[in-house]
Amino acid sequence: MGSGKRKLKSARKAAAKIPTWFADSNVPFGIKREVEDALARHAADNGLTVGSARFKKLTLQDICATLKLGHARWRGVEPSMINVSTQPAMKAL
Repeated sequence: MGSGKRKLKSARKAAAKIPTWFADSNVPFGIKREVEDALARHAADNGLTVGSARFKKLTLQDICATLKLGHARWRGVEPSMINVSTQPAMKAL
């Protein structure tokens, strides 16, 4: 019974931490470049070839750790915060 309340509280805390720019539909060029760089780094580190089945299955959640390594704006972002279906910036990326 109490666990449901805890889940709601943790969901609210996570929602409060989501960067406000996730709701922007116009994604700045710099952010697009950061994602491209992280994708390239992730592919190189994991031996993925462009066009392979594993490469095509990559998501923003998969490269979140690589984004954190290269760019400070991503340091507070967790994969669970990224929701491509509801966040305009994530859809654009």
